[in-house]
Amino acid sequence: MIRLNLSIAMYAFPRARLGAMRSNLISSDDFNALIDADNLEDILSLLKISSYGDEMSRLSSTNPLEIENVLRRSLLIDYKKLSVSLYGFGKIFINRVSKKFEVQVLKSAIGEKVSGSEAQISEVTPFGSIEESLIERIRRSESHEELAEVLRPTEYYPIFQNALSEVKDNGNPFTLVSGIDKYVYDRISEKLKAVHGLDKRISRLLIGTEIDFKNIMLALRCREMEDEDVEKLFINYRYMIDDISLKTLKSEGPEAFTQENFPYSQVVGNSVDSYKKDMSLLPIETALENHLMHLNIIALTGFPFQLGAVIAYLNMKENEIKNLIIILRGKKEGLEREDIENLLIFPSNNR
Repeated sequence: MIRLNLSIAMYAFPRARLGAMRSNLISSDDFNALIDADNLEDILSLLKISSYGDEMSRLSSTNPLEIENVLRRSLLIDYKKLSVSLYGFGKIFINRVSKKFEVQVLKSAIGEKVSGSEAQISEVTPFGSIEESLIERIRRSESHEELAEVLRPTEYYPIFQNALSEVKDNGNPFTLVSGIDKYVYDRISEKLKAVHGLDKRISRLLIGTEIDFKNIMLALRCREMEDEDVEKLFINYRYMIDDISLKTLKSEGPEAFTQENFPYSQVVGNSVDSYKKDMSLLPIETALENHLMHLNIIALTGFPFQLGAVIAYLNMKENEIKNLIIILRGKKEGLEREDIENLLIFPSNNR
């Protein structure tokens, strides 16, 4: 009872904010309306009557890039609102978790620069310590060595240095991006081990499952690499999947999920059959991401006075923004409704 009362007192303020912010998340009906919109002008009109309305109303055009930047900035705004309402370990832990949103920005900027897609760097929106000035210096760098110097003041410099020779050899940022993921999630999992009390179960469920899924996709994508090279990229934390299962996935591929009692086999389900048809890992990745969002929905609608609810909201907000950007780009490219829907991460019980 004492622990419960303490938890309620600690999360009373963020819980009130979460209630208001959660009510502003876009509903499945509104998402369907956005998917059915005829053009970008109609999408903007619908967004103007959503929680993004104030910012959207200030836009001078229907430039998709400007709309995307407004959407991305809203995650940072919501994170700051929740961060200032927390204190003690909860605040420290959420600040650590926010690094995964921060590095999405860094990975986009570096990955696009290394792969030569420089025109896309302008689409990167600042978050946390990855400020506009740093993104601009990345944009202006003219060599891998110069890019390394740009990153020297950041905590991510050693990772880039370690991957520099491979990046220079093949221009593929995969090892670099995976290394950044490992660095960030290893540091999050260090703090996760210290989570206790009522915060423990849901926080470990959400973050542990997310790490499991990242390691699963790494094992499946790196089947042609040497085992020892892949093992260096695995995030160290284990939740439901162990090292033996990860090695099995790397050697046997998605068919490993058909084995009896294999971790997450029920989550992957029929997506293995879809994989066999066109040898694409997308159906499996989508099944995993849908399940993760399902867990976040449960966490956010459950007991509100705990750290897991804050994590769940930030994850759902990030996913909402990703879905909105997919719809924007899909409409711009003239994709059919079904093609857009197949790219969205939307648990079936929320459609």
